[in-house]
Amino acid sequence: LKHVANEVSLLLGQQDSVTRHTGNRFAFYVISSDVTKAVVKIIERIYRRFHEPIHFGNESIELNFHCGYVVGKGHEMNAEQALQYAEIAVKKAKQKANYEAVEFEHRMLDSALDQHKLDSKLRVALERNEFVIHYQPIIDLKTKKIVTAEALIRWLPTGSDELIGPNLFISLLEDTDLIIPVGRWIIEQSLNDLKTLKESGKAINQVSVNLSPRQFFDQSLCQFIENTLAKFNLPASSLNLEVTESLYLDSNERTETFFNDLINLGITISLDDFGTGYSSLCYL
Repeated sequence: LKHVANEVSLLLGQQDSVTRHTGNRFAFYVISSDVTKAVVKIIERIYRRFHEPIHFGNESIELNFHCGYVVGKGHEMNAEQALQYAEIAVKKAKQKANYEAVEFEHRMLDSALDQHKLDSKLRVALERNEFVIHYQPIIDLKTKKIVTAEALIRWLPTGSDELIGPNLFISLLEDTDLIIPVGRWIIEQSLNDLKTLKESGKAINQVSVNLSPRQFFDQSLCQFIENTLAKFNLPASSLNLEVTESLYLDSNERTETFFNDLINLGITISLDDFGTGYSSLCYL
C-alpha cells in the first residue's frame, strides 16, 4: 500500500493531493479548469504505470484498479458529500470489465438509496427467517432415482405470496457482510432438511450448496460446517460445496488452505459453471 501510494502521488500534479481513504482505496482531488480531462489523464498515467506487474521484494504482483470521480465546485458540496459521491461512482466502475473511470451522476444516488433500502430489508429478512430453500433434484441416469439435491435460496417477504429469485438479491448479499450469516444459514438448513428426508426414507445422501467467494473470508466456516454435521449426526460426505470456475483460477494460498481443510473433513467440492470462463481442462 505504501509503495502504491508513493507511485500514485508521483503521477499527480503539484497542486493535486492524494490520501489513503480506507483499506486499499485512495482519494485524490484535482484542481483544473477541465477536471474531467485532467482525471482521464491521471487514469491513463496510473494504467500505464501499473499495466505490468510490480516487483516488490522477490514477488511479482499484478494490480487492478477502478476509479470513480465527482466534478463540482466548493459551494455545491462539502468534502463528505464529495467522497460519498465518488464512492458510489467507484461501485459503478467495478461493474465494468475495463478500467474506464466513471463520473458520478445524480441518478446513481437514487440507485444507491434503493440498494441501501434493499440492504436493510435483507437484514430484517434474515432476522425474521424469511429466506426459504427450494431443491433442484439431481438424478442418477442409470437408476432414474434422485440421489442428490441442490439447495437454491429464495426470499419470501412477510405478508407476500410472491417468491423473490436470487438474481435480485444475491449480488447485494455478496457486496455486504450479509453473505456470511446467510451462507451459514443455507448450509445449516440444507443439512437439517437432508436429515429429515433421510429419516422419512428418501434415498438422498447428499445436498449441494453454492459457496460464494466472499465466504472464503469466513475464517471459522470449516469449523462451523464440522459442528453442524455433528449436530445432525451426518457424515461429511452429506455435503457437497459448489464453487465457481473463476474462484479456482484466482486460487491463492488462502483458498487452497480452505479447500484442503474441507477435503480433510471429507466434504466434496464440485466446479460450478464450468465452461463459462476459460473452459480449459489444464486450468481444472
